[in-house]
Amino acid sequence: MWSELKWTLGDCFKQNKLKLIISGCVLIVSLLTGIIIAIKYYNASYCLSDYGLVNFNGGLISSSFFTRFFSMLLIMLLLFLCSFTSWTFPLAILILAYRTYLLGLNLTLMFILFGIPGMVVSLIIALPCQLLILGILLIYFILLYNNNCSCKCYGGKGVWNNRIKITLIILLLLFLCNFGETLLLVIFNVKVILVI
Repeated sequence: MWSELKWTLGDCFKQNKLKLIISGCVLIVSLLTGIIIAIKYYNASYCLSDYGLVNFNGGLISSSFFTRFFSMLLIMLLLFLCSFTSWTFPLAILILAYRTYLLGLNLTLMFILFGIPGMVVSLIIALPCQLLILGILLIYFILLYNNNCSCKCYGGKGVWNNRIKITLIILLLLFLCNFGETLLLVIFNVKVILVI
């Protein structure tokens, strides 16, 4: 199964190299835009929940775990719906770009509002975990999109089986990333958590 997945990923990257490069550029610009807007328009009167930042007090970690996981499931569903036709490819990239924009905005606000502890949470925990999650979501969309294109070219016998298999694997990866991020938040005993 893993060798099949590895071959599928390699084939998918070869066929969609240009789309991946364009998507990567759009996501980098979105992240930088979020950072610039947070720096330029930051106002001292703020509400943490407006920015996806949650104060962590004891038992909130489990609810933030499920809130983050629900957010990932929602993005997965939208990407799943966008993967059926090539016309919705820009919409899928916009969805991921918006999430990346929020990531840049929120990480910068964590740094501005909470100083060194916010910077530690931003750079050591939130940024790597969220970039990994964004990468997984982008690969998920490209795999589904590639699966749909293969179905049109070669016939569609195992399309739904492949879609279900891909979705379950990605779901497991997202769950593990979210669990790892939550574990790091508990280990570092953070005071604020990023929920986007």
